[in-house]
Amino acid sequence: MFKSKNETGNSRVDRWIMELNARFILKVEYNPGKSNTVADLLSRIPPPESKTIQLLQIDKEVKEKEIENCLGVEMGRKIDWIEKTRESEFKGLYEFLEKRVLPNDQNESQSIIARCQNVILNDGLLYFVDKEGELKLFVPREFRKELLEERHEGV
Repeated sequence: MFKSKNETGNSRVDRWIMELNARFILKVEYNPGKSNTVADLLSRIPPPESKTIQLLQIDKEVKEKEIENCLGVEMGRKIDWIEKTRESEFKGLYEFLEKRVLPNDQNESQSIIARCQNVILNDGLLYFVDKEGELKLFVPREFRKELLEERHEGV
């Protein structure tokens, strides 16, 4: 897209451009403001109604209860769960989703960028999104055996 790595003069923009170049073949075309009607239309969409916001908050509370009940992630253990996820085999991916900073190693950066499109970080918990759009909670290695035993015993 640009001839050199530092052509924009902004390191954050340069990193963003490098990430995009690693994932896509890009062609930059200038679009004057008057003819950019899509952006204009999107900027005029009214904010969501308060009922929608309340429903989203209720949905979030229900999801949190589902996590606590179905997966054994009580609030006391949630902190430990998050710490173990940070230290897991997806450490680099977790750090990228949390801080938006890629590692210096280019191969590792490309690997993280390729994997992050199907991963979500929500409240410190790492979720994988399957083809149907369902969220699957990542279970750290330390909790897998315990969780498997609990589910098979019916506890």
